Amino acid sequence: MTSGGLVGTINPDNGKVIGTLRLEGEEIHNSFAIDETGGVFIASDHAMYRFDAGKNGKPIIAWRELYDRGTRIKPGQFGQGTGTTPTLIGKEFITIADNSDPYMHVLVYRRAKEVTGSRLVCNESVFGENKGDTENSLIATDKSIIVENNYGYSGPQATMQGNATEPGVTRIDINPDGGCGTVWNSPERVPNVVSKMSLANGLVYTYTKDPGPGTTDAWYFTAIDFETGKTVYKRLTGTGLYYNSHYAGLYLGPDGTAYVGVIGGLVAIRDPVMLGAGDNGRKIELNKGQTLVITLEANPTTGYTWEAAEFDEHVLRQVGEIEFQPESSAIGAGGVQILRFEAVNSGKTSLKLVYHRPWEKNVKPLKTFSLQVIVR
Repeated sequence: MTSGGLVGTINPDNGKVIGTLRLEGEEIHNSFAIDETGGVFIASDHAMYRFDAGKNGKPIIAWRELYDRGTRIKPGQFGQGTGTTPTLIGKEFITIADNSDPYMHVLVYRRAKEVTGSRLVCNESVFGENKGDTENSLIATDKSIIVENNYGYSGPQATMQGNATEPGVTRIDINPDGGCGTVWNSPERVPNVVSKMSLANGLVYTYTKDPGPGTTDAWYFTAIDFETGKTVYKRLTGTGLYYNSHYAGLYLGPDGTAYVGVIGGLVAIRDPVMLGAGDNGRKIELNKGQTLVITLEANPTTGYTWEAAEFDEHVLRQVGEIEFQPESSAIGAGGVQILRFEAVNSGKTSLKLVYHRPWEKNVKPLKTFSLQVIVR
C-alpha cells in the first residue's frame, strides 16, 4: 500500500504485482494488520477497511466503515484522520482511534467478512476536551485496550525548555454483554513512543516526560500497572533533546532488558539485581550497564559499617554513597545499609564487603560478604 491510497497484492514467488485498488480521495498514513483468516486491515484517513484477496489474487474490499476524521491535523499527528495502525483483539475484534473533537474515541469493530447487526462494537471517548490524539498503535489483549495521548507533540521543540504534552494513558475493556467501558486513566504524559505491555508481569512500559522542573527536559522509562493504572516506577534515562524518543518503538528483550530508540541513539534499561545476606558466596552474572544492589543488616551507631574491600574497578563501579535505612526512629536503632555497584565492562571479579570499624587497624572484620561476579 502507499500513502496515496493505493492497495495492491504481489506474487511472493516472482515479485510481480497481481492487482491494485485505489482509494479515491483517501490517504494512508499508517501500517496494516493481518489476521488468521487472511483479512488485511487498513485504516485510511477516512475509513476503516478489511481487504481480502479475490479468486484472481487481486485485492477486494470486504467491508468499509467511515469514522469521524475530525476537521484538523492535531499537534501530535502526521495527517488528518486516525494516527493508529489497526490492532487485532483476540479472534473477533479490531480497534483504531478516530480523530474527532471535542473528544477522541477508541473504536472497536467486528472484523469478520460478514456480521449480523452493527459492525461497530463501541466508540469510547478518551482524554481531555479538544486535547486528545494518538499517532501510535493501541495495545490490546483479548478484551482490553491501552491508548496513549500524544496531543501537543508537534516535533522535538514541543518538549524542550521544560515543556510537555497533554497527559493521558487509558485502559478500555470490551464488556461481555456488548459495548466498552473505561477502566482507568493514568496522568502520565507520553509524547510519542510506541508503548508495549508485558503479559508476563502485567506492566505497561512507556516513555514519559513531565513538565520541567524549570527548563529541564527529563525523560523517564515508566511502568504502569495494567490492573490498576498506577505508576509502578519511573527511571530517569537522561535529560535534553538527545533523549527524546521521537516516535521510536520500545522493545522488551528476552533477558529483561528494555530498549528505547532516541534521537541520540539507543537507551537500554535493566532491572537491578537485588541481593541480601542469604546470597553470601554466590556466583552471579550481570549485563553491562546493570546495577547490583546489596542490602545488609547494620547499625552505624556502634561504629560498624559495611565497606567495599575488594573488587576490580575495571569491571564494577561503586555508585553513590552507602545508604542507611533505620528500622525505627529510636535513637541507636539498627537497620540496613545499601550498597550499589554498576557493571561497567565485561569481565570477572571478586567482590568482598567487610563490616568493621574503619579506624580499627589489623582487626578482623565482624562480618564479611563476598560474591563472584561475571559481567557479560
